[in-house]
Order: sequence, then C-alpha cells, then structure tokens
Amino acid sequence: DGAMANLGTLSHEFFHCWNMERIRSAAIEPFDFERANMSGELWLGEGFTSYYDDLIIHRAGLSDLDQYAAGVGRLLNATINAPGRRFFSPVEMSMQAPFVDAATSIDPTNQANTFLSYYTWGAAIGLGLDLTLRTRFDGLTLDDYMRALWETHGKPGAPYTLDDLRAALARVTGDAEFAETFFRRYITGHDVVDYAALLAHAGLLLRKADPDGPTLGRVGIRFGDDGAIVATPTLVDSPLYEAGVDRGDRIISLGGREIHEEADLRAALAGRAPGDVLTIEFEQRGRHRTASLALAADPRLEVVTFEAAGRQVTDAIRAFRAAWLGSKQPAKASPVGAR
Repeated sequence: DGAMANLGTLSHEFFHCWNMERIRSAAIEPFDFERANMSGELWLGEGFTSYYDDLIIHRAGLSDLDQYAAGVGRLLNATINAPGRRFFSPVEMSMQAPFVDAATSIDPTNQANTFLSYYTWGAAIGLGLDLTLRTRFDGLTLDDYMRALWETHGKPGAPYTLDDLRAALARVTGDAEFAETFFRRYITGHDVVDYAALLAHAGLLLRKADPDGPTLGRVGIRFGDDGAIVATPTLVDSPLYEAGVDRGDRIISLGGREIHEEADLRAALAGRAPGDVLTIEFEQRGRHRTASLALAADPRLEVVTFEAAGRQVTDAIRAFRAAWLGSKQPAKASPVGAR
C-alpha cells in the first residue's frame, strides 16, 4: 500500500545526490553535527528537490496526468492558503529548520498560523519558476537552472550563497532584472506567482474545490465524552478565529444546535452559505462564551486537467505537456527482430 510513498522517498533522496549533497548552501559549512547549521536556502535544497521528486516519477511513467495534477493541487492549496506566508519569507522559513525538522518542543506552538514548510513552499516556488521560464524564455526550463548550479557549485564543490543563486538565474535567463524581481517577490518576499495562468499553458485548471461550500476554517475538532474540543489552533482570518475560538475550547452549540459529535456539526452547517451569520456558544478556560460567527467560502484549491473540466485541449497544450512532463530519456531503437 505504501509503494507510491516509497517511490516518492526514493525519488527525493536520489535527487539529493546532486541538490544538497553537492549543490549546497554555504550556511551549512563547516559541517557540525553537534550544533544547528542554520540555512536560509532550504527552500531550494529541500523545496526544489520536493518539486522534482513527483515530476521525476511522472516523467518515468509511474503516475498518470490526473494523479500528477492532484498532487500539484495539494501543493498549491497548502501554499496559497497558508497564513504563515504573511509573517515569514521562504528564506526565513528555511531558518526555522532547527525548530521544526525532527526537533521537538514541550509547549504547544502556533505554527499552524506562522509556519509554512520550506519543503512545501520551496516545491511551489520550483513549480512557479519552471513554468515561468518555460513561458517567458524560449527554450529555458528549471532543468537548465539546476544544470547551471551544478556546473558552478556542484562539480567544483563550491557552496553557494543567496546572492549566488540570484546571479545564476540572471546568467541563465540573460535578464538580471527578472532575476532580481523574482527573488525580491518570491524568495525574500511573501508573494506567489500567478499559478492559474501558468498552469493553463499545460491544460491544467486551478480552481476552488468547493466554491459554494461554507466553512468554519481549517481546524481539527476532537469528539468524545467531553464534547467537541478544538484540537488545533484556529487559523488567522478564519470564522472560528474571528469569533474568538481557539485550541482547547469546547464548542457547545452552533446556530442553536448542540454539538456533541461530527454529525451534529454537519447538520448545523447543512443548507448554510458563505456569509451566513450563526451564534456559537463555547467554553473557554472554564468560562461560557457566546459570539457571532460569519461562515466563509471554502478556500480549498484543486488542480484538474482541462479534459476533466470539459475544456478544449489544443495542440499547443499537448506540446507544452510533452516538453514539461514527458520523459527525458532518449528513445532506444528496438533490436532487429524484436517484437
């Protein structure tokens, strides 16, 4: 049952033979196994590797287009809807590795609101840069950028800095202004590229997964003998957050319906629409509270093929898909007499 997950691990670690093993940040040198080696470039070291792990699996013919599109959808949903993007850039997220990557903490954290994994955000940046290069610069791809980093840093074993990565993008594209703007907005800044427009070139549609569905916000609620307990932080700007509900609170009722189990919550939301205002009762630190809660539109995103969405697939789209997602292994001639 874990075959695809194992393939993902294999693909990821195989790509690390180049990216991180040899193409590596100067910040992790000299190697020190007793102290944290803080790096601001894990969005590339881990993130770009995460972009390539699924891409390589698909190029190898081990996943179909619908599966790959679904994975892109999960990636972009996690990145675009992450509240943490407003607080830290990809560089700053990378610097939090000592606190999140196999580290532990005793106290609860609010990282659901403040942190977006450099694996995830970096993979989204890799996707965005790859598609931007393919649509803006004739014949250029992220493959070319990685090969350039291999020649200047991997082969000679010369670790890179953030400025080196920016300079390499300027050399590959021949456009220093583009490189500076991309890094300022998407690497040291908090923006994301226009994924919908870029994916359309490949006949992939980025859309709301449930555009008419109401939501309380992404949150974990534990149902048990003690009632409906909010088990995770409520996300910034979500309906529960705005109503003052937080982790550890017990939801007593919503819209006049008592909440004891998940079916009660579904029933309270049935027939509701984004914008509807409900009364929520909850217990917080031993105190009974009542607040108004405005339901929001479900922000979840998905990516589907134009075929699945009933849209036309042109020859240009097929050519773009082949160049981006097709195998890079040259075709081999069949032996004489082979069937």
